[in-house]
Amino acid sequence: MTAEGIKSTLRGLVIPNSLLDGTDRERRGFDVEGEISPDAIVAIAKLFFGAGYGLECITAVDQEDFRELWYQFNILTGAPQRHLLRMQLDQSDQVPSISHIYGSARWFEREAFDMMGVQVLGHPNLKRLLLPEDSDFYPLRRDQCIDEELRKTRENRRTKRLAAAEKERAKADAETAALGAAEGSRAEATTTKAPAPVEQVTEASAPTGDPQADAPTQDAVPVVDKGGHR
Repeated sequence: MTAEGIKSTLRGLVIPNSLLDGTDRERRGFDVEGEISPDAIVAIAKLFFGAGYGLECITAVDQEDFRELWYQFNILTGAPQRHLLRMQLDQSDQVPSISHIYGSARWFEREAFDMMGVQVLGHPNLKRLLLPEDSDFYPLRRDQCIDEELRKTRENRRTKRLAAAEKERAKADAETAALGAAEGSRAEATTTKAPAPVEQVTEASAPTGDPQADAPTQDAVPVVDKGGHR
């Protein structure tokens, strides 16, 4: 599709009468500028992708009264045609993702979320890009007091860290107590168990296996002959 064809199609997708053609590239840095609504960005991205344009960047801007996303498309074959399309966000700060069209948009959209709090719907992995995951502020917003927000984030992080450490200590104490109780039970069972009686067999009562030897014996009676001699 030619540059003129792109412009003609764009006029049907941008906010009416917002497309500026022939802007001062030397001063502005763009050949074409326009304003779009969030529900038009997917169709616009498909238009540029099909025409061989690349996505140069997505920039989040806080205009104090409202926030914007700036989409910058350009073609690098032939004469450059850099297009800047500005999208004004509503109070929800929600916008459809175009990461399924331009893979590089994943990083740009995550940055817009991280720095400005833009909620990119349909992004496959929308999470913090530069700031810690537990950060609860967006540094590019004009209404943010960075020093105070950083202090809150550090304090929240410290509180979570202490709570996690206390939980680990309680778990370790419980495991130690359970182990001690088990060892005590085993020791008590060992000491209270009575030994089995053992039958004692004396030498006198032990059988020898000889019938005559094992027969009961009588006291010896002295034998006296007729002469009175033993």
